[in-house]
Amino acid sequence: MDEKRRKLAELQGLEDELRGQIARLEEQLIAEQKTASENPAEGGLAYANFAQQVIQRRENLQDSLSQMAHVILSAREDLAESYRELKKYEAVQKNREQRERVEQNRMEQAVLDEVGLSMHRSRIRDAVKSTNSKKRA
Repeated sequence: MDEKRRKLAELQGLEDELRGQIARLEEQLIAEQKTASENPAEGGLAYANFAQQVIQRRENLQDSLSQMAHVILSAREDLAESYRELKKYEAVQKNREQRERVEQNRMEQAVLDEVGLSMHRSRIRDAVKSTNSKKRA
């Protein structure tokens, strides 16, 4: 289960990195737009090529982000299933331990009952012996 948590955290870290790359790309685009607007004669042609590359890179990052979302969803479902399995195991283990405690208590009570019954029989025998010896005397 810990391994699955680590995997999910790693995937979420990768997702955050993709989001960061997209944000940095947008910042670069804005900076390049500003530069191109300050010097339209030279910046116009360079900006067009740069913008095309940014658009392609953004699409690639968005595709990767979309795929990562599916992988993360699958990892979350896998972790949730593992958690449910763990809870089932814990419930079965708890029930088994409870049954063992009940059985142990039942056995201890049976021993105590036997000891009490033996003591009761012994007292009855002693009382009968005492009564018989008084009758003889």
